[in-house]
Amino acid sequence: EIGLFEGDTFAEDADITLKILKAGYKTVFEARAIGYTEAPISMTSLAKQRYRWYRGSLQVLTKHKDMTFNTKYGRTGTFVMPWRIFNGIIYPWFMFFTLMWLLVFCFNPISPYTIYQPRIGGGPPDWARGRSPSNGGAQPSNGSPQIGIVIDFFQAIPYIYVFWFLAFVVLEVAVAAYALSLDIEERKSLLLYTVLHRLSFLYILDIIRMLSQLEEVFHYPMKWEKMDHQGTATI
Repeated sequence: EIGLFEGDTFAEDADITLKILKAGYKTVFEARAIGYTEAPISMTSLAKQRYRWYRGSLQVLTKHKDMTFNTKYGRTGTFVMPWRIFNGIIYPWFMFFTLMWLLVFCFNPISPYTIYQPRIGGGPPDWARGRSPSNGGAQPSNGSPQIGIVIDFFQAIPYIYVFWFLAFVVLEVAVAAYALSLDIEERKSLLLYTVLHRLSFLYILDIIRMLSQLEEVFHYPMKWEKMDHQGTATI
């Protein structure tokens, strides 16, 4: 009824899943099913794999865009598809421009959030005029223009951004902790990697995601990237 796998996307599993849902069927979770796979062991292999996943997912979302916000397809149309669009397309760019915005604020002299405050005057700044607890006074200015720099890293980041950033970290750790609690075979120490993922690794994946989106928009040629298998998976 729905046909076989089609070759017009690089995420054929997601494509056929949505075709099954479109036909009115359901996909049922089976907790007893266990799949064994070999994960990439190098950053290059991981980047190739994720590039194919991300660009293929974008192709699938474009192919089945008629499902988005369509109540005919139940929760898939009203929740899953919009969430995939936000989380897979909008959110990485939002984070990218937010970080760029912070960098501009941190290094823009006229910004209230800059990490340094230039002070220009006809002599040394007040804090550099020889005032100290020992002499209690100031040396006379020589009248030459000088620039003083006051550095304050805590002033550089808007507090509201810090709040929401930490809130997302706590939320992701909580979700990861719940996922680990459902799988008794997973090591609980893996929870520590969630914080590391949020602070560094996530941004690398977002860059790969954005590059895949740009190349899809500009119809850059794509080929099936094959991961180099090392036989490291154990059963």
